[in-house]
This record gives sequence, C-alpha cells and structure tokens, in this order.
Amino acid sequence: FYLKTLLLRSFLKGKVYTFSYSDVLRLEEYFSYLFSNQNVDCSQSTNVTSKYLMLTQEVIRQNSNFTNISFSANKFNIFCNNSQPVVDFITKNNIIKYIVLCPNSSEKVRIWKLKYWMDLIIHLINKKKYKILLLGLDFTPIGNQIKNKIIQGNLDKSDFLYILPKYSLNQAASVLKKCQYLIAHDSCILHMGNFLGIKTIGIYGPTCGTWNCSYYQNCQVLQGKTNLVRYKNHWDGDCIHQINYLD
Repeated sequence: FYLKTLLLRSFLKGKVYTFSYSDVLRLEEYFSYLFSNQNVDCSQSTNVTSKYLMLTQEVIRQNSNFTNISFSANKFNIFCNNSQPVVDFITKNNIIKYIVLCPNSSEKVRIWKLKYWMDLIIHLINKKKYKILLLGLDFTPIGNQIKNKIIQGNLDKSDFLYILPKYSLNQAASVLKKCQYLIAHDSCILHMGNFLGIKTIGIYGPTCGTWNCSYYQNCQVLQGKTNLVRYKNHWDGDCIHQINYLD
C-alpha cells in the first residue's frame, strides 16, 4: 500500500484529496494524509462508507458544475427500496422475516471453509426462526460450491432456505434493507449492510474486524487470530477457520 501511494503521488501534479487530520483513524489514512494537499472535513460521517462518500462528494463539488450533489444514507435507502424483482421474489415466496447470508469476498484468505458455511446453514434451518436468503452465490467459487451442496442435499426444498437470483448491487441493497440481520465476510456487502443500518455479523480472518468496523454501531465481529499487528496478514489462510458457526 505505502509503495503504491508513493508511486501514484509521484505522478500526480494537481490536487490530491484525503480526509482532514481529525478524521484519520488508520495508519494507511495517515500516510495518505501526509501526501495530500487538499483535506476534507468528514467529521459528520457515521460510518466508513459515508466517510468516503463525503470525500467523493466534496471532490466532485470542487471540480465540476455539480455543486448541489449530495450522497446520503437516506437517498441510498430510496435508491435500494425500488427494486421490483426483489419485491416479486419476496412476495411470491411469502417471505416476511428473513436473514441474509453472503459467502463472497475479494480474497480467498478472507473466505470461510465450505463445511463451516454448510454447518451454519443447516443449523439455521433447524432453528426455524427466520427464512434464510443466500445472496450472490453465482459470483464466486465458494458460492457455487455452497449452491451445489444445497442442491445435492435437497436443502433447497426446505421452506426456510432460498437461493436468490443474480442481483445487481442496488437489488442486493434492496434485499438487505429489510432483513433481520446479515452474516458475511469482510466484503462490500458487509459494508453496505452496515451503511444501511441493519444488524450485521462480520466473519473476519486476516483483516481486523474491530478496525474495519470501528464506525459501525450495529456490527458484531467474529475474529480469527493471526500473528501480525492489527491482525492484518493477507498470507495467513488459516486464521479465519478458527471461527465456528456456534460463535
């Protein structure tokens, strides 16, 4: 990260934006702050997503004609509430109270074992408390493995388990907005759920959950331990597997 920042900064001759010093929480952000020449006050942000949106908003305002642009959770809520395919799916299957599971992540070391996901799914089916909606299974290898296991075991015939179709990001947000809670890895879906204000359970391995969720009041962190500072070790492929579904 630091080398990339230095290389990028050497090619940037104009304005370089980042947060004000009072908004810097992470070492990476402080490093970016040292190499910036334009600082934006994001002290009114309530979570990491709104913080970056505020920064983006101010950059656009200062460098374009869109002076009235505004990113906010309320506007995003409106945006994600109008997805007819999601409404149709929920209505067709008579789904009222549900939880969402999303096994996707951008890095393999952040992904829980297939067995652990299957143990969790079966455990939740047997509890029969909420309908379980599986989001984004078609986009990653782990998702497709879970999908195949569910079909092989006839779990898709359960009245408490549903595999969602392929959804766009705003359609996924529409699903999340009305769920009871979300269980996911360190991923954009987890951050989106936190931004929308729903209850989330974040499964963290090589990245540090308490660090990444420092803005969120509604995120419960399940953390696997690793050796490096702040639990950030992208080469540790075992730490996330210390967590089991009973946690």
